[in-house]
Amino acid sequence: MQRILNNYDELQELLNAVNGNILFVHGKSALERFSRLSSCLNSVSDSKKIIHFTDFNPNPKLEDAKKAAAYFTQNNCVFIL
Repeated sequence: MQRILNNYDELQELLNAVNGNILFVHGKSALERFSRLSSCLNSVSDSKKIIHFTDFNPNPKLEDAKKAAAYFTQNNCVFIL
């Protein structure tokens, strides 16, 4: 299910509700530019991991999506952010 988040509080609530590893797909500089985002991700409980995926080109192609899907599976993720 796709969901649009309106603020960091909603993100924090969502991250807390997920039971399992989260694949976070983002550009290489996203965490440097958004300190509040980084704080939300760092506060996730020890029972789950945030798995970062940045290995894609601007305007991703099918091959990039296939790499992300394989990474999702390899890291036992249950959720994509």
